[in-house]
Amino acid sequence: MDQLLNPENAFFSIVRKIVDLVWLSVLWAVCSVFVVTAGAATSGLYYAVVKNIRRGRSYPSREFFYGMKENFWKATAVWMVILMFLAMMLVGDVPLFAAFFKLETAGDAAFSALFFLKLLIPALVFLYAFPMMSRFEMNVVAIFEKSLILSLRHIIRTVSLVLLLFATIVLAAAEPLFLLFFLPGLYCLAASYLLEPVWKRYTKALNDGEEPETDAWYME
Repeated sequence: MDQLLNPENAFFSIVRKIVDLVWLSVLWAVCSVFVVTAGAATSGLYYAVVKNIRRGRSYPSREFFYGMKENFWKATAVWMVILMFLAMMLVGDVPLFAAFFKLETAGDAAFSALFFLKLLIPALVFLYAFPMMSRFEMNVVAIFEKSLILSLRHIIRTVSLVLLLFATIVLAAAEPLFLLFFLPGLYCLAASYLLEPVWKRYTKALNDGEEPETDAWYME
């Protein structure tokens, strides 16, 4: 009975992680309400999910705001570029895409394929950029460059991330409240299992020959 009521047992640990994941999702939603801050909030969310939920370090709120603050300007700059790219597509491509949506000719199909390929560019940057900047120090140009390179180099992981993001968007559209209270954190948690092996690999390469940090939680 004592073990059952022990707050450190497996059951309470899982419940605590679920509650923390929900809380992080709420923080992300609140900090993304102005749209402009969504990029920084996403970077903070990924950082907190990995360090607190997966590694059991520190506190969720503290790590969320730390990760958001550390990368605020870079994350906001990257997010603004993504939004501008999507806005240009909305103005320039979507009306034409709607006109050709019937796919009655080979030209219609080719244009539709080109439209989706262009849409992949901001999606690929989104998938890698915000998690990457939560782990590595680099400028905005390098973030875009590395995001696209990694998305092609790790194509199987990228396809899995695209499917995961698509499923998240579909669920969010079907049940907005579920998005607010659970989906953001759940998406980052699932994505971290695809991305963390990549980050560890490159961290080892960057630190080759150097003394490891005292508390390298990200290498666990």
